[in-house]
Amino acid sequence: MAWYIDGSASMGNLDVFASGYRVCMIDCDDETVSESDHKANARLIAAAPDLLDALELARDRLEVCNHEGEEDEALAQIGAAIAKAKGEAL
Repeated sequence: MAWYIDGSASMGNLDVFASGYRVCMIDCDDETVSESDHKANARLIAAAPDLLDALELARDRLEVCNHEGEEDEALAQIGAAIAKAKGEAL
């Protein structure tokens, strides 16, 4: 399911869609936040599912390479990020 952005920051809002349904709307009328920050937030939200998939794949590949079961900082950080994205950690 591809997520994408529609709308215009200069017109007041950016919408993030998934499979034709609006997932969220970024209200760009807040003048305390720059237009470039609004756009960056929308891009990050739209990329979130792909980033989670990539992290899960990276975790799986690193676990296979980690034959000796030693503590791996990269695996710990990836695991924490996945848990946070899934609402399993604060």
